[in-house]
Amino acid sequence: MQSILLLVGTPGSGKTHFSEYWCKSFPNYKRVNQDDLGSRVDCEIQTRKYISRGFDVIIDRCNFNKSQRKVWIDLARELNVYINCIYLDIPIEVSKERILRRSGHPTQVQGYEGVEVLEKFSSQFRKPGHYEGFRNVIYLKHSQLETEHTLLNSSIPEKTVSLIIKLLNRAPIY
Repeated sequence: MQSILLLVGTPGSGKTHFSEYWCKSFPNYKRVNQDDLGSRVDCEIQTRKYISRGFDVIIDRCNFNKSQRKVWIDLARELNVYINCIYLDIPIEVSKERILRRSGHPTQVQGYEGVEVLEKFSSQFRKPGHYEGFRNVIYLKHSQLETEHTLLNSSIPEKTVSLIIKLLNRAPIY
């Protein structure tokens, strides 16, 4: 069955890096990113197109609270596809460091202005839970994502990918 994989995390948590790597590793997944498309509505339209063409979709946006995530849960139900969630649980200090270092971000979430955006998002952020309607919620800690291998090769450690696949396949079906 087709699925939507919803990423959740603050700015600078690595959602785009993760989603780009995921799509390279799993070609049936197509990435939908609000920074690229401009609005959530445009993301919904693109998701519908990809699902109608038989692809799975990974949603690359902050999805920082329950109401933000509900849009995608409702869309998955409407399209009759699974929806799983991966929460990139990254310390705010790490996200700040990344935002201060980056340049050329499509929405300019970089530098000191980017840190202000991060702090605003962080104050409104609520962790996702299974109770929201996801088939499964996977919490990925910083230690599972950041290794020397990750930094040098722009990839996710193989054991982390294997763990994610195992957890997604074991997820209960409702």
